[in-house]
Amino acid sequence: MEPDDFIALFREVPFKPFTIHMNDGASFAVNHPDQAMVLGDVVFVAHERKAVRCAMLNISRVETEELAPPRTN
Repeated sequence: MEPDDFIALFREVPFKPFTIHMNDGASFAVNHPDQAMVLGDVVFVAHERKAVRCAMLNISRVETEELAPPRTN
């Protein structure tokens, strides 16, 4: 993915949570747009009270979580 792809995910309205999967098997959930940021070719993710550096070169995939449609009664 390119930096602009991540920026588009952060700006999507409504925001849809997503998970970043790394080549080494690690994964990081992004549940709020303020939980991550892009600097150059790196995505920093707030994870367990620390910032995790995810080089885009090492990201294997990104899975978005589809929001359930609103229930009507």
